[in-house]
Amino acid sequence: LLLRAAEAARPVLDGGLPLPADKASPVKDAPGVYRLDAALFRNEAQRRAGRMPAMWDQAARTRYELAAGLLTVKALPGSYTIEGGALYVHTAGGRALAECRVEIGSLDAANGLVIRRPNVTVRGLWARGYTTSMFAAGFVAGTDASNAVFEDCHASSCSRGFLLRADNARLLRCQAG
Repeated sequence: LLLRAAEAARPVLDGGLPLPADKASPVKDAPGVYRLDAALFRNEAQRRAGRMPAMWDQAARTRYELAAGLLTVKALPGSYTIEGGALYVHTAGGRALAECRVEIGSLDAANGLVIRRPNVTVRGLWARGYTTSMFAAGFVAGTDASNAVFEDCHASSCSRGFLLRADNARLLRCQAG
């Protein structure tokens, strides 16, 4: 089985969600700090489990730091926290949120493409923004995907670019960063 990009296409499997600047409100007396409804990015079960999404500025290639609380976010540009049902973010450099390309990792998408059958070749696909845990990957060859091959694939802003668990799984001309 061959999964490939169409000629001259660059399909992207995307685990990131853009922060909607139009749904953010500035925090009073805190330049560059914005408040959003945390329910947009984390459901109740994820909240109870203590799961926190990762955050980054895609254009600036800057990862945001998870802070202990709002006071820390106010003091530290490039940080964020979830507190009291709200997501607080302090943009890097204190810029307006609308001027940034801040994205938050989806807690619902653990991995990009997972292969679970033998003899599959994946060619020319891109994956980005899979950061739900330190085990999240853009591309996975599961234990039952013997002889899986990833060719000319690219993974960026993923906890792991490629995870090969299958016998004889291979990477050919792939990049992760």
